[in-house]
Amino acid sequence: MMQWLRRNTKQIMVVVVLLAMFSFVGAQGLYALLAPNPLNDVAFKAFGREYTRGDLQEAQIAGTILDNMGFGWKPTNNRDFSPQHWFLLIEEARRAGLQPSSATIEEMMSLADESWAEAGGRAAWRKRVDVPLSQVRAAIGLKVIESQNASRILVSAAPSEPEVRKYVRDTQDKITIKTAVFDAANWVNEDETFSEEQMQAHFDKYRDVYPDESEDGFGYKFPRRVTIQYVLADPMTIADGIEISQDAAIDYWKRNKSKYTKRVPVDSMGPVDSEQPPEMKQVTMKFSEARDQVQRELKQQQALGLARRALDELSAKMGRAWLQQPVDEETGFRTMPAGGDAIDAMEQAKAEIEAKHGIALRYGTLELVSAEQIANNPSLGQARLPGEGDVPMTIADLAFRVPGFFKPEAKDETSARLQLFQTPNSTLVVRTPDPKGGFEIVDGRIAQKMIDGRFVTFRVIDAREESAPDSLDEVREDVLADLRLQSAYERMNDEAREFTAVAQKIGADRALAMFDELRTERGIFKLDTPKAFARRTPQQLTAEQLEAGESPLLPASVNNVGRSEKFIDECFAMTAEGWTPEPVNVDSERVAQAAAESADIDPKVRLIDLPKEKIRVVVDLQNYQPVDVVAYETQHRQNAFNTLRSQRMAVLRNQWFDPQNITARCNFVDLQPTADDEATEEAAS
Repeated sequence: MMQWLRRNTKQIMVVVVLLAMFSFVGAQGLYALLAPNPLNDVAFKAFGREYTRGDLQEAQIAGTILDNMGFGWKPTNNRDFSPQHWFLLIEEARRAGLQPSSATIEEMMSLADESWAEAGGRAAWRKRVDVPLSQVRAAIGLKVIESQNASRILVSAAPSEPEVRKYVRDTQDKITIKTAVFDAANWVNEDETFSEEQMQAHFDKYRDVYPDESEDGFGYKFPRRVTIQYVLADPMTIADGIEISQDAAIDYWKRNKSKYTKRVPVDSMGPVDSEQPPEMKQVTMKFSEARDQVQRELKQQQALGLARRALDELSAKMGRAWLQQPVDEETGFRTMPAGGDAIDAMEQAKAEIEAKHGIALRYGTLELVSAEQIANNPSLGQARLPGEGDVPMTIADLAFRVPGFFKPEAKDETSARLQLFQTPNSTLVVRTPDPKGGFEIVDGRIAQKMIDGRFVTFRVIDAREESAPDSLDEVREDVLADLRLQSAYERMNDEAREFTAVAQKIGADRALAMFDELRTERGIFKLDTPKAFARRTPQQLTAEQLEAGESPLLPASVNNVGRSEKFIDECFAMTAEGWTPEPVNVDSERVAQAAAESADIDPKVRLIDLPKEKIRVVVDLQNYQPVDVVAYETQHRQNAFNTLRSQRMAVLRNQWFDPQNITARCNFVDLQPTADDEATEEAAS
């Protein structure tokens, strides 16, 4: 026994020491020593290898540092973009061999110093960040290489020379025309009738299509529609019932005298020169002079505050029961509280708020309206949620984020949504022009200054999916009006052709003088002469719209015609070398008279039929102004190049930073168990 003890003395001492240590730290300490480090847990797989939570932590810490410095770490506003996606971007850059230079990092830190200058410069942001400078440099370095890697991709956005030339041709070549617009609406016979068979046949043909999808503009399919109840507070209406005391008005005037001034002539001891305007100076108005303006401003201020409070209280009152309800984990919609679908609840709440504040609010219902109809509503269409990012959510958007219409792309997607009968958590605001005038910078452009003008809350009480009408009776009046319009469009063809035949011989101006009935009965009082226009006009689109295939160029808008690609293209076809109009052969006295007067006249005139718009347009080409070669090289070429490159960079950037694209190109596989996985394992066990 003694021999065994001598041989194993060291091992025995180790065991004794360990037992003593474990007895000292206790059970919790023992668990802490033996428990696995969660940072070592494998979190996900990408690029063919596994990454731990510890690997991800570096990016998370760097992101916090960048946020505190004011740089931010998110390269996109996509709500699904997470620290995991940023880590993948960093890892992409590292695998591409990118390394940040010390000079670039120092330049970024100098930018931080400048942006924090008013708060104290580097000392201020160092205090907020509260980490060693080495960690700051490391965080900035990650941002630098992530940006550098993206920049390499965006270089491919440069357009080709043919693309630039086409863009300039479409937007800078211009023509001047004269038009006589034959509008079928001016030929409609309101007493015209049609048989039941004709009505039914027309309805059956177009019942399941939208008007804009039909070649001739007819369609009776209903889009998605909702019925909404709303309450609106208008400060302008409320202000009429507010009384301002004399003391309050005088006190306000005293505190704001500099706002109330007028211009008066400067007193002069010299001779008066009646031919020269007197020199003027600015002086403060007396209270008696400023009284009306002071009272008006005080009324507006009080009415604005009262309107906001009233609608905030009404929103809170309507939403109180909803906030206590659970949220469905899959859909994000709340469960309807007991009595939440009471049809008259909003009207009753409105009456209570009116009585409390002694003001008048407007209650109304919009029955089964589309998003477009809501957006075009003069009272509600401009209502938006306040503070919802760069592009606030409109009432038309929010009204269709209801069950059946809105389905989140991911479980953790946090976009605003409404259960039926639920009001938004925040009052919607309608921005209106500032009555004091003035301008402000919006998105880098000078715009009229806007203020909060009206306040709105609403709820959706019914939602209908797109559908075809069940029967002719649902849209009978629309069908009858469309048949009358189609009949008028066909009936006016003879007059349009005769006018064209005359105009092809003596020009549209002289032709109109021969058609008295067009001026007296058909609304063509004179020829339209639109300003010179190009084939296409640019429009601002988001990266998402460009990526979805929406064109950044729209057909030019022409007076009494609108934006018609067919019309524009057929007008510009008249500028082709050697183009001659196809003769319109009509046998009439006016055509014969025009032929006799047509010596030495060679007008370029054609008739363009636009069946979808139900108009026929006689076009008399006046002038064609192609882009000058010198102007192309010195101005238009570079502008077009920059515009096209900017548009493509926006699309590429959107695609590059899209979370789904990031995970796809990095072969990302999430290895963290989800709630569904855990539930499945628990059920299996």
